[in-house]
Amino acid sequence: MSTISFFDLLTELRIELSDEDKTEWSDLKLMSFVNRAMKRIHEIIIRNELNFAIKSVVYTVESGVTEIALPDDFMIQKGLYRRDTSKFVEFATDDTWERVSEKGDGLWRLAGENFVISSNIPVGTELAFYYFPMYQRETDTLEAVIYGDQIWDAIIIYASYLCKNVDEFDLSVDAQILGDVESQLLMMYNRNTPQRAHLES
Repeated sequence: MSTISFFDLLTELRIELSDEDKTEWSDLKLMSFVNRAMKRIHEIIIRNELNFAIKSVVYTVESGVTEIALPDDFMIQKGLYRRDTSKFVEFATDDTWERVSEKGDGLWRLAGENFVISSNIPVGTELAFYYFPMYQRETDTLEAVIYGDQIWDAIIIYASYLCKNVDEFDLSVDAQILGDVESQLLMMYNRNTPQRAHLES
């Protein structure tokens, strides 16, 4: 996955707005629109569980430790896998956790800011935890590296809409624009095909 910076996005956005000479919009103002666009599009991505947004972290089971801290940017779990057996560790509700005595290849559940694994997962086992991250506002610097190019077009489309309608914001039009962006994102991606195509504005 390639990466793009605020500078790249702002350059493209200025072309879309015919403001290459920076006479109408400051970089700071455009960055605020880009951040707003990214936040809304991130919500679409998470709601539809698009695979390119998944992150992962690997934990090694330690002796006597069954409770592990979730990543700081954790939002929604995708799955926990044992690297030694390449098997899925079943996610358990609290009720299942209490009732099931035979835990097979292991069970896990969420517990506040941690997740808990069953004690039958051997010490030293590597666990790959896959999850969708929460949106974190990017820093207001042109060098800040943000999303890869998977949603470049979607950001430009929605950010330019925000700019062009800053004085006459219409909720119904906003919903329509976001609906169009979501439909086109889903045409490009689904849970199994991470290829990129071009969004039409």
